[in-house]
Amino acid sequence: DLLVTAPVLVGTIDSGLRAYSIFPWIHLAPFGAAIPDVQRALATGMARIHQASAEDTDSHRGQFGFGEITYLGPLPQDNRWTSNWVHFFIAQRLQPLLTTALKRFSNSYGTSNETANALCTLGTRIIQEDSDVVSYLFDGINICPSLVHGDLFMGNCGATVKERRAVVYDPASFYGHDEYDLALSSMWGRFSDEFYTAYHDARGPPQARFADRQLIYRLHYLLQM
Repeated sequence: DLLVTAPVLVGTIDSGLRAYSIFPWIHLAPFGAAIPDVQRALATGMARIHQASAEDTDSHRGQFGFGEITYLGPLPQDNRWTSNWVHFFIAQRLQPLLTTALKRFSNSYGTSNETANALCTLGTRIIQEDSDVVSYLFDGINICPSLVHGDLFMGNCGATVKERRAVVYDPASFYGHDEYDLALSSMWGRFSDEFYTAYHDARGPPQARFADRQLIYRLHYLLQM
């Protein structure tokens, strides 16, 4: 079974200006997330979370988002509920980061800078919901809200020392496209092939153009760095 850590205490200090959370101590095995059996357990556990949360319509009511702001690293995530995943991803995830990146490069190097121009072109092609790129990536794809980890990579996974039980922690959760977690898992120390095989065995084969959507989800993650 997949162990998902939960806080034992949360609170605020400095009149609410700063927050804290306290989690139970878990003794993790060195490089535990790389153990093949743990990889398979992580994959199966994440597939079950995605499936169960998608079926729990009382929690999301067919909407993408979350009940409050969550954070990806230091960045707050706009989790306002919306019924359309493409709109949510473009307007509340990708567009703000593209706009910030474009301003950063333009301020540093001028609007004629090659990188700034490339970002501007990229934004024009992607952040319009009726663009050819968006149509190609998402047309005909069935996307149901699933509770995603939101920051699933090797550094946020592990295994307990004694039981070798798979563990995930430090999420940036929201109800989104389950493929988003898989895209992040291929960055910063890619998970093993066994992970992806076990995930798709449990959740079903990937939908059409899966590999192409993985690229745009990774782009969003890279833009926030």
